[in-house]
Amino acid sequence: MPTDTGYESSNVVQTLGFTTPTPTETPTATVTPNPTLIAALFAAATEVAKPPFQTTSFAVRAGTYYSFSFPLVQSGSTIEIQFTTTGGSNDVKFGIEGPTGAYVVDDGRVYGTQSVTYTVEQTGSYRLIFDNSYSIFTSKAVILRYRVYQ
Repeated sequence: MPTDTGYESSNVVQTLGFTTPTPTETPTATVTPNPTLIAALFAAATEVAKPPFQTTSFAVRAGTYYSFSFPLVQSGSTIEIQFTTTGGSNDVKFGIEGPTGAYVVDDGRVYGTQSVTYTVEQTGSYRLIFDNSYSIFTSKAVILRYRVYQ
């Protein structure tokens, strides 16, 4: 059995600043789409899952070059690499050789840390060339991170 507090319930609700919708009212909310947020969500949902980077290291002796091969890469794939050269002036000549033997990327002499992304145009074998043939005395150490994905 309810007790009488001396207040009518509608007065308490109005005093506290709340309003109670009548049973015939339907609460509505207006949502304005954010085009920037929608574009970001779409881009994230459609982005290709990239594999993790693989890491290797090697020395490029003075007067020589070192090649690192990707035996069969499909057209449309991406070769993504990051490398750091140390020794001497921390430099090495760098390029990517395509299936025909011609350079598809020829960055020339590069220093320190480099990042290269190449989209493959022709299916075939690709080689990363680290050239230290210009050096007479100094070997170079290279730490290479790479991944290939469609």
